[in-house]
Amino acid sequence: MSTLGSAQFNLSEVASNWPTVSKSTIPFVFSKTPSAPKISSPTHPDQTEWYSQKDAKFVWSLPDDALGTRLLVGKSPSAIPTVAYAPAIDEKEITDFKDGVWYFHAQLRNASGWGETAHFKLQIDTQPPEQFAIKFIDGNKTENPQPVVAFSATDSLSGIDYYKIKIGESEALLLSPDTVKNKHYTLPPQNPGKQSILVQAYDKAGNYQTAVGEFEILAINPPVITEYPKELKDGELLVVRGLTYANSQASIWLQKLCYPKQQRWKIWLCSRRKIKGRGL
Repeated sequence: MSTLGSAQFNLSEVASNWPTVSKSTIPFVFSKTPSAPKISSPTHPDQTEWYSQKDAKFVWSLPDDALGTRLLVGKSPSAIPTVAYAPAIDEKEITDFKDGVWYFHAQLRNASGWGETAHFKLQIDTQPPEQFAIKFIDGNKTENPQPVVAFSATDSLSGIDYYKIKIGESEALLLSPDTVKNKHYTLPPQNPGKQSILVQAYDKAGNYQTAVGEFEILAINPPVITEYPKELKDGELLVVRGLTYANSQASIWLQKLCYPKQQRWKIWLCSRRKIKGRGL
């Protein structure tokens, strides 16, 4: 049977003239992929707003070492882009978006690889609100100078933003949906006669639907004087009694009629409806 031989080693310090490598001369390469690009849109700048424009443009800045770009458009808010462009691009136009909420995704690549993904939200609504009608609570012929109308529009995508109401040639009124409580709105005081009314419902993308109607304010009947003195003596009070509408305000004035040898007065009386006051 064979056996291993023995050996002896002497360990000593390395000679001072042995070549060494300084730490400061060791090369160090730091690998860093690009940060997520900052996406903006000149056509759809606010990600919280709705737009009726179907064509969109997106732009972003490129770092000096960018070698490629990957993009994607879809319904997911956090998707990873898959469509690659080389060399890198810094803008993209996309036409004919369908209605709804969309997300644009962008990612950059340098020599170290693909970096973080940026996401940009855009909301498209090109359709007007649903058709609606104007209803007159007291009928389209009324003695009430402030008729109550009812209307309510719906928009299934962006929602109703405000209403625009125009009566005849008067200046248009802008109303929030909350102002039209229980779908009813009391019109400002109107003069007797026929008037047209136009209501436009605007959604949050600026699309609108229009409803029109016509109503007539009837002139009220004049009050009837039932009792008044034929003559008055000095110091006596003038007392006039008559009939008019409930919850109305009556106005009375006198007109002096001059006759030879005597003075006479003519009594005039009128009333207004729907004004707080006291009837005759």
